[in-house]
Amino acid sequence: MNILMIGAAMHLAVAAFTPWFVERGVNVEIARTKDQIPWIRGTFELPVPPEQVLTVVSDFGRYKEIFAPALERATVLEKGQDSVRLHMVWPYPAPLRDRDAVVVYTLERLEDGVTLLKWKDEARPGDPKKGVRIKHVEGETRIEPASGGTRVTYTYVGDLGGKFPASVNERVWRGEPIGYMQALRRAVGLPLLKKE
Repeated sequence: MNILMIGAAMHLAVAAFTPWFVERGVNVEIARTKDQIPWIRGTFELPVPPEQVLTVVSDFGRYKEIFAPALERATVLEKGQDSVRLHMVWPYPAPLRDRDAVVVYTLERLEDGVTLLKWKDEARPGDPKKGVRIKHVEGETRIEPASGGTRVTYTYVGDLGGKFPASVNERVWRGEPIGYMQALRRAVGLPLLKKE
C-alpha cells in the first residue's frame, strides 16, 4: 500500500495515492480521504542535471517570476541558515478575492543525490496579508537523479482557501502539477510541452 508519508514535519494522510491521470509527461496521483482536502502528487522528468533544477526551486527571490502567472507575489520575509519564509499571493479571478499564505521552505539533502524541498504554512502575527489566508499549505518537491536527467516529484495538499464547487477544485488540482512542470521547464530553458 502506498501511504502518504512525506517526512517527520508533514502530516500523515491515511489514504493511498491512486493513479489519476497522465498529461504532458506528468504522472498525477491523488490521495483522498472522506471530507478531507486531498493530497496530489505529480512526477515527471527533465533532461537537465538535478543541480540545475535545485538552483531554480531554491531561488526564492525569483519565485514570482518563475511561477507567474499562477503566483502574483512572493516576498522573502526572513532567511535562516536552513530555511526561508515567504509571503505568497495567488491571484483569483473576480468576484473572488486573492489567496495568500506565509510559507516556510527548508532544503534537505539525502543520500544518492536526492534533495527535498519541503514547505508548510507558518504565519505569525504582523505578517503581511492580502485576500483570504490559506490555512493549510504543505508539500515537498523531491529532486533526484534519473537516467538522462532529473526526476521531480511534486506533492502538495490541495487547500484552495475556501469552499468551491467540485468542478473548480478538480480543475485547479489537475492544473497545479502541470503548471509546476511547465514553470520548471521554462526556468531551465526547455520548451513548454503542448497538450497531447
